[in-house]
Amino acid sequence: MKSIKLLVLAVLTLAVFAVGSDIQVNVNSLNYVTVNNSSVPLPNPTWPVNYAFSIPCGSPPCDVDLYTVPANRKVVCPPTAIVSNQAGGGAINVTGELKSGGVYYQLTNPPAVANGNILVTETISNESNGMIYLAGESVSVNVTAAGLTVEWPCIEYDSAGKFSRTAVITPSAGANTVITALVNTKLVAFNFYNNSGSTRTYTMNMIPFGGSATTVNLVVNTATLTTANRLVHVGGAIQGMNMNTGDFLNFTDDASTATQAMWVSYITP
Repeated sequence: MKSIKLLVLAVLTLAVFAVGSDIQVNVNSLNYVTVNNSSVPLPNPTWPVNYAFSIPCGSPPCDVDLYTVPANRKVVCPPTAIVSNQAGGGAINVTGELKSGGVYYQLTNPPAVANGNILVTETISNESNGMIYLAGESVSVNVTAAGLTVEWPCIEYDSAGKFSRTAVITPSAGANTVITALVNTKLVAFNFYNNSGSTRTYTMNMIPFGGSATTVNLVVNTATLTTANRLVHVGGAIQGMNMNTGDFLNFTDDASTATQAMWVSYITP
């Protein structure tokens, strides 16, 4: 499998994390994506102020928007944030969120930050390749009590940047087209969110232009995702897969229960 490296500029932090041996993400001072040693820039980068001090939370749990992506821009955030708990009470749980269309999608099962912890690094997103936010969406967190301070070092760049993500898709029972390649496309990650109250069973096919789903083009065969799994980063054959123009990724779900969602991050030439 071809390796992918994503390098994004961040503020006040340096993180290195890997998915198996195939995809590695470095958060440092290089604001581009590299695919097989070919650079894909993140054009016109800026570093939005994605922090909140001593977050208020009157009726826990609370959703808090840190930053809303402006028109014609995207934001990519690493899986880790810097957090402090000086509230004087017990531990506070925190998870990163994607707010899209007014709906909050939690990005991981939340870690607990003990009282007295100052400037600790916590994983608040299972999207280990960098969570991409599109224009109009909000970089958000969910907390279970007041008093937590969160700083999530993200990078903002032009929407024309080739590192991108599909819109949030709410799957129906049966076949769902997740992405159709308009040009040659390299898949980075597929993410599935299930908070439906039941275990979901699904398969995935990478279907050539003009073709249909068969056992030959299966890329995920009869997998399950239990409820309350906030975000599952699906790897395997999908990571680094090349799609030709007109090819499409098909997701077959066993039910259309509410509170499911999915999206794909990808790179185009």
